Amino acid sequence: MFSQPTPQPEPRHEASPHGEDDRRALILTKGDQRYVFDCPPGKEAEVMNRLAVMIDDDENDLTWFDAALICDQLGRRMKDKLQAMRRSA
Repeated sequence: MFSQPTPQPEPRHEASPHGEDDRRALILTKGDQRYVFDCPPGKEAEVMNRLAVMIDDDENDLTWFDAALICDQLGRRMKDKLQAMRRSA
């Protein structure tokens, strides 16, 4: 018997009163673990530093491949933001 996969919620975005996202969540699901990194604009380097520390911690099963997946999410979001800024200019 096969079970249906449990749908994962979409990354949450909280909009500021000014219409811009002021918080972003980067989410990685690995096995039964779900890692959520809050990543407000301008704090991307801090998130990457926290991720590097977690990878070096033997109690986490995160790898550099996982970090690459998080970086890819972050890069796509930054690209989308830049494209939106170009369209509005």
